[in-house]
Amino acid sequence: MKQLAAGYEPNAAVADLEGRFLYVANRIGNDISVIDLARGVETKHLLAGRGAAYLRSPRMGGACIARTSTAAGGVPDTARIEVTVIDTRRQEVVEREKLHDAAGVFHVVSADGGRVAIAAEMRPKNLIPLAHVDTGG
Repeated sequence: MKQLAAGYEPNAAVADLEGRFLYVANRIGNDISVIDLARGVETKHLLAGRGAAYLRSPRMGGACIARTSTAAGGVPDTARIEVTVIDTRRQEVVEREKLHDAAGVFHVVSADGGRVAIAAEMRPKNLIPLAHVDTGG
């Protein structure tokens, strides 16, 4: 088994359609590592929001989706979650969709050839307990 270096606290990984590059969500690094699988080296970092996680594999359109948080830290008064869309052919972020009042988004999937994204959201009435869990309090 070969080990590949990524960013800080890698927690999800998916390959592009051709299997040439690996995309790794780095929760503490707040970014997505792009790793060239033939050479076994990281070639770039794509800026994501805080706590990048839950990558979805690219499909026909070559898009990779990550769930991130845009909160700057501390206890948020409103949830700030976004879905980040990465074009794996150009290896760049092409869209950031903010999901208002969602405190947690898990396992984003797409449908209709990539034109529709579906995410399981958590929308609690009180964000403080959730923020304490998320920030280790």
